[in-house]
Amino acid sequence: MGLGRGPMRFPRLITNALLLIASGAVSGQSLVNSLSNTADVRNVFVVAHQDDWQLFMGDVAAQAVRTTAPATFIYLTAGDDGRDSVYWNTRERAALRSTRVVVGLATSGSDTTGCTSVPVLEHSIRKCVVGNTKSFFLRLPDGKRDGTGFARHDYQSMRRLGTGKIKTITAVDGSTSYRGWKDLVSTVDALISDSAGFRSVVHTTDPSVVVNPHDHFDHRMTGRLIEEL
Repeated sequence: MGLGRGPMRFPRLITNALLLIASGAVSGQSLVNSLSNTADVRNVFVVAHQDDWQLFMGDVAAQAVRTTAPATFIYLTAGDDGRDSVYWNTRERAALRSTRVVVGLATSGSDTTGCTSVPVLEHSIRKCVVGNTKSFFLRLPDGKRDGTGFARHDYQSMRRLGTGKIKTITAVDGSTSYRGWKDLVSTVDALISDSAGFRSVVHTTDPSVVVNPHDHFDHRMTGRLIEEL
């Protein structure tokens, strides 16, 4: 992480968290209370798919947002599962609906209110504002569980980009392309740094194969990306 950043946190995937709770090593309450949310903190949740923070760190996210401290959600892939735009657009709307719930806004409101495309290091990225939160959707192709990608998007994936098997990766809506792994890392770094006056505390999935031996490779590559900042 860059200088001046807050500590980086790697919440366990839910299967491992349940094992820890069951063993008495840690309680759900202590996981939430370990966060120190003050006026100068922005919590940043960097995840692979639109339902990852809800499943794997929802308690932490809810606690963070409800302290009135601002929060940023960065979704790296479209979570398309090799399907068409109807599928991944629905998942994006669901993610924004979840955000409205934790912010405490009526869920009957529009899920796309406050959404626009913004330039970030020459890339066009969809940004949505809900209450005191910002959500960024990079819409990279879902890499499939094993990281090999889907035929619909020419087998592009973060795993293949990170290992150098492909040189570029293009958003599923064609809005932008990233010229290598470093370009993607730099873009995410810029999104995290877009919090003037705040200290960023980053939350993401643990990339450890030991901790999560059967995890989706998109989750693993997301954690690896954050480790490289």
